[in-house]
Amino acid sequence: MKKLVALAVVAFVAIGASFAADLVINGSVTAALSVAITNSPITVTLDGTGTAGTVDRTATLNAKSNKKNWTVSFDSANDGKLKSALTGVEIPYLLQASTPAWGSAGVTNGLATAVNPEGKTIVVTDGKTPRDGVNFTLTVTVPAQDGAAELFEAATDYTDTITISIAAS
Repeated sequence: MKKLVALAVVAFVAIGASFAADLVINGSVTAALSVAITNSPITVTLDGTGTAGTVDRTATLNAKSNKKNWTVSFDSANDGKLKSALTGVEIPYLLQASTPAWGSAGVTNGLATAVNPEGKTIVVTDGKTPRDGVNFTLTVTVPAQDGAAELFEAATDYTDTITISIAAS
């Protein structure tokens, strides 16, 4: 009888163990990347003589990313020049994007100094932004042009559009 009870207990334990199952729970957070500009458009006052232009304000670029590695790209429609649709005359300008402090040491800012913005990037390799993003101050400079002594540009509108995009990298 003792053998039968022992055998029954062993059989019960063996059968009970065979009914175990695991529940796996997975979750994922979708990537959230965005850019926004405030204080656009920026207006530059030029006198037509090739001297430096006067800029009315700075703009702010807000970048948000919940990805660790991301890149902001700048694409100028006129290759970093204000262009007259009427005359085709181009006036070069420079763009600078300040690098905000938010705890990411892995920032390579191609616009840390005033440069032609065409094809420049800001690359972040070690940090997502805070929930509200990070703000880069965008400063436009129109320096005096080469050959300014001979210049007398037409009184017309000059424009450029910079497309700013963000992507995971």
